[in-house]
Amino acid sequence: MINDDTFVFGERFPKNHISVKLRRRLEVKKNLLCAAAAIMSLFVFSSCTNDNPVAAADPSGTITTNINYYANPTPITLYQGLADDGPYQGGWGVQCPYLMIVAGMNVSLNFVFNVGINGVLDFSTNQGTTWYSGGTEVADVGKVNGLGDVTTKPTSGWASTCAIQVGHGYVIRFKKSKNYATANLPYLYARIYVVEWVEDVSNEIIGAKMKYQVPF
Repeated sequence: MINDDTFVFGERFPKNHISVKLRRRLEVKKNLLCAAAAIMSLFVFSSCTNDNPVAAADPSGTITTNINYYANPTPITLYQGLADDGPYQGGWGVQCPYLMIVAGMNVSLNFVFNVGINGVLDFSTNQGTTWYSGGTEVADVGKVNGLGDVTTKPTSGWASTCAIQVGHGYVIRFKKSKNYATANLPYLYARIYVVEWVEDVSNEIIGAKMKYQVPF
């Protein structure tokens, strides 16, 4: 049997009895559905936008490099020049006025820092060359959209090392001295952004691609 009733939004109305009042109710429900759809589309658009943030522009002087812990480690040189409180006594009693401070990584994917002294500026020439661990501090500023997003020097959170994480920004501070903890000298700063991991042919992580700027 054919049902002559009309169903609208789950409600039954007798055929030919869609009154003005009913039409108004239908219009209200239609408007509510349209509003809900609009809100949902805005939510989806916002979610997509947040998932794909715009990368911050690289500041002037940005250097892009790969560092690794595998064969022939390739650290970042933070400073190479005269020490502010030298010269120091190096190997074989050689007077060493020159300083080199580098940032690298270890097999645990943490930052490592070393400071070297030498009798000449060229550290490939061993003139009393002596290396020490440390010489810097680092602070993880968290997830950022690029090196240009690292804009301030932290007032806390400094440590001798920390984990390297892709997408994070870091600020490093050091002094023109091998005596980082005791030298009464001003800080110098560098900023770093970790772009991606570097893997070998077995897909094992052996390093990281980084962008950095020094001084900052």
